[in-house]
Amino acid sequence: MSVDTNIHIGPYMIVKGEKTEMLDREVLTCSNKNCDTNKNNKSYSKNQKFCDECGSPVAIKHYKEKWVSDAHGLITDEPYEEEFCDELTWTDPMGCNDEEGVFIANQKSPFDKNRGDVEDDEIVDFEDLKPEEELEWFKDRYKKIIDVFKKEFGEESVIIKYGMFKWYS
Repeated sequence: MSVDTNIHIGPYMIVKGEKTEMLDREVLTCSNKNCDTNKNNKSYSKNQKFCDECGSPVAIKHYKEKWVSDAHGLITDEPYEEEFCDELTWTDPMGCNDEEGVFIANQKSPFDKNRGDVEDDEIVDFEDLKPEEELEWFKDRYKKIIDVFKKEFGEESVIIKYGMFKWYS
Protein backbone atom coordinates (compact mmCIF):
# COMPACT_ATOMS: atom_id res chain seq x y z
CA MET A 1 0.00 0.00 0.00
CA SER A 2 1.32 3.44 -0.84
CA VAL A 3 0.50 6.98 0.10
CA ASP A 4 0.27 9.76 -2.46
CA THR A 5 0.97 13.34 -1.47
CA ASN A 6 -1.14 15.95 -3.26
CA ILE A 7 -0.98 19.73 -3.26
CA HIS A 8 -4.11 21.77 -3.84
CA ILE A 9 -4.06 25.45 -4.78
CA GLY A 10 -7.40 27.19 -5.11
CA PRO A 11 -10.86 27.19 -3.54
CA TYR A 12 -11.82 24.54 -1.02
CA MET A 13 -14.65 23.90 1.38
CA ILE A 14 -14.56 22.83 5.01
CA VAL A 15 -17.72 21.15 6.28
CA LYS A 16 -18.19 20.61 10.00
CA GLY A 17 -20.81 18.52 11.70
CA GLU A 18 -22.57 15.20 11.81
CA LYS A 19 -26.06 14.00 11.08
CA THR A 20 -27.60 11.47 13.44
CA GLU A 21 -30.75 9.51 12.70
CA MET A 22 -32.52 6.65 14.40
CA LEU A 23 -33.44 4.11 11.73
CA ASP A 24 -36.16 1.48 12.01
CA ARG A 25 -34.71 -2.03 11.65
CA GLU A 26 -35.99 -5.56 11.95
CA VAL A 27 -34.12 -8.81 12.42
CA LEU A 28 -35.01 -12.49 12.80
CA THR A 29 -33.39 -13.29 16.15
CA CYS A 30 -33.92 -14.92 19.54
CA SER A 31 -37.21 -13.93 21.20
CA ASN A 32 -35.68 -14.01 24.71
CA LYS A 33 -34.83 -10.38 25.60
CA ASN A 34 -32.26 -11.55 28.17
CA CYS A 35 -30.30 -13.58 25.61
CA ASP A 36 -27.09 -12.08 24.15
CA THR A 37 -28.24 -13.11 20.67
CA ASN A 38 -31.31 -10.86 21.06
CA LYS A 39 -29.36 -8.05 22.73
CA ASN A 40 -26.78 -8.01 19.89
CA ASN A 41 -29.44 -8.33 17.17
CA LYS A 42 -27.72 -11.43 15.77
CA SER A 43 -29.60 -12.51 12.66
CA TYR A 44 -30.81 -16.04 11.97
CA SER A 45 -31.90 -17.52 8.65
CA LYS A 46 -35.58 -18.15 7.91
CA ASN A 47 -35.01 -21.88 8.49
CA GLN A 48 -33.81 -21.36 12.08
CA LYS A 49 -36.61 -22.14 14.57
CA PHE A 50 -34.78 -21.91 17.90
CA CYS A 51 -31.90 -19.88 19.30
CA ASP A 52 -28.49 -21.59 19.24
CA GLU A 53 -27.56 -19.95 22.54
CA CYS A 54 -30.61 -20.36 24.82
CA GLY A 55 -33.11 -22.51 22.88
CA SER A 56 -35.90 -19.89 22.84
CA PRO A 57 -38.03 -19.57 19.70
CA VAL A 58 -36.76 -17.31 16.92
CA ALA A 59 -38.95 -14.28 16.07
CA ILE A 60 -38.84 -10.96 14.26
CA LYS A 61 -37.55 -8.15 16.44
CA HIS A 62 -38.12 -4.47 15.63
CA TYR A 63 -35.56 -2.03 16.96
CA LYS A 64 -33.97 1.38 16.36
CA GLU A 65 -30.42 1.67 15.09
CA LYS A 66 -28.37 4.82 15.48
CA TRP A 67 -26.89 6.03 12.18
CA VAL A 68 -24.27 8.80 12.20
CA SER A 69 -22.93 10.42 9.05
CA ASP A 70 -20.21 12.98 8.46
CA ALA A 71 -20.03 15.21 5.38
CA HIS A 72 -18.23 12.64 3.23
CA GLY A 73 -20.64 9.89 4.21
CA LEU A 74 -23.62 12.11 3.54
CA ILE A 75 -22.84 12.65 -0.15
CA THR A 76 -21.87 9.03 -0.77
CA ASP A 77 -25.10 7.61 0.65
CA GLU A 78 -28.83 7.84 -0.04
CA PRO A 79 -30.51 10.12 -1.01
CA TYR A 80 -27.59 12.24 -2.29
CA GLU A 81 -25.28 9.60 -3.78
CA GLU A 82 -26.64 9.72 -7.34
CA GLU A 83 -26.43 13.48 -7.60
CA PHE A 84 -23.30 14.35 -5.62
CA CYS A 85 -21.02 11.30 -5.45
CA ASP A 86 -18.55 12.57 -8.07
CA GLU A 87 -19.03 16.31 -7.58
CA LEU A 88 -16.35 16.95 -4.97
CA THR A 89 -13.20 15.20 -3.81
CA TRP A 90 -12.89 14.60 -0.09
CA THR A 91 -9.34 15.27 1.05
CA ASP A 92 -7.50 14.44 4.22
CA PRO A 93 -5.18 17.34 5.01
CA MET A 94 -2.93 16.88 7.99
CA GLY A 95 -4.00 18.97 10.94
CA CYS A 96 -7.76 18.69 10.35
CA ASN A 97 -9.81 17.34 13.17
CA ASP A 98 -12.18 14.37 12.82
CA GLU A 99 -15.31 16.52 12.74
CA GLU A 100 -14.25 18.30 9.55
CA GLY A 101 -14.50 17.28 5.94
CA VAL A 102 -12.35 19.19 3.45
CA PHE A 103 -13.54 19.13 -0.16
CA ILE A 104 -12.09 20.36 -3.44
CA ALA A 105 -13.56 20.45 -6.93
CA ASN A 106 -13.51 17.08 -8.67
CA GLN A 107 -12.81 18.82 -11.96
CA LYS A 108 -10.36 21.41 -13.20
CA SER A 109 -11.60 24.95 -12.85
CA PRO A 110 -11.58 27.34 -15.80
CA PHE A 111 -8.64 29.06 -14.07
CA ASP A 112 -6.41 25.97 -13.92
CA LYS A 113 -5.57 25.84 -17.63
CA ASN A 114 -3.55 29.08 -17.50
CA ARG A 115 -1.81 28.28 -14.24
CA GLY A 116 -0.35 24.79 -14.72
CA ASP A 117 -0.58 21.88 -12.35
CA VAL A 118 1.62 21.21 -9.34
CA GLU A 119 1.39 17.46 -9.99
CA ASP A 120 2.33 17.62 -13.71
CA ASP A 121 4.41 20.75 -14.21
CA GLU A 122 7.62 21.96 -12.70
CA ILE A 123 6.49 25.59 -12.81
CA VAL A 124 3.13 26.87 -11.64
CA ASP A 125 2.36 30.44 -12.73
CA PHE A 126 0.55 32.63 -10.19
CA GLU A 127 0.68 35.88 -12.19
CA ASP A 128 -2.97 35.62 -13.20
CA LEU A 129 -4.16 34.54 -9.78
CA LYS A 130 -7.80 35.61 -9.24
CA PRO A 131 -8.88 34.27 -5.83
CA GLU A 132 -12.16 36.23 -5.70
CA GLU A 133 -13.25 35.00 -9.14
CA GLU A 134 -12.24 31.43 -8.32
CA LEU A 135 -14.18 31.54 -5.05
CA GLU A 136 -17.27 32.81 -6.88
CA TRP A 137 -16.89 30.07 -9.52
CA PHE A 138 -16.67 27.44 -6.75
CA LYS A 139 -19.69 28.81 -4.88
CA ASP A 140 -21.79 28.95 -8.07
CA ARG A 141 -20.64 25.60 -9.46
CA TYR A 142 -21.28 23.72 -6.18
CA LYS A 143 -24.27 25.71 -4.89
CA LYS A 144 -26.58 22.69 -4.73
CA ILE A 145 -24.22 20.61 -2.61
CA ILE A 146 -23.33 23.59 -0.40
CA ASP A 147 -27.05 24.09 0.24
CA VAL A 148 -27.43 20.41 1.16
CA PHE A 149 -24.59 20.60 3.67
CA LYS A 150 -26.12 23.72 5.22
CA LYS A 151 -29.54 22.05 5.38
CA GLU A 152 -28.25 18.83 6.93
CA PHE A 153 -25.56 20.20 9.28
CA GLY A 154 -26.64 23.80 9.87
CA GLU A 155 -26.07 27.15 8.24
CA GLU A 156 -22.71 27.67 9.97
CA SER A 157 -21.34 24.24 8.96
CA VAL A 158 -19.81 25.32 5.64
CA ILE A 159 -16.70 27.49 5.27
CA ILE A 160 -15.36 28.22 1.79
CA LYS A 161 -11.75 29.35 1.61
CA TYR A 162 -8.98 29.93 -0.87
CA GLY A 163 -5.45 28.71 -0.34
CA MET A 164 -2.94 25.93 -0.62
CA PHE A 165 -2.71 22.72 1.38
CA LYS A 166 -1.10 19.33 1.23
CA TRP A 167 -3.29 16.21 1.47
CA TYR A 168 -2.75 12.48 1.31
CA SER A 169 -4.52 9.70 -0.53
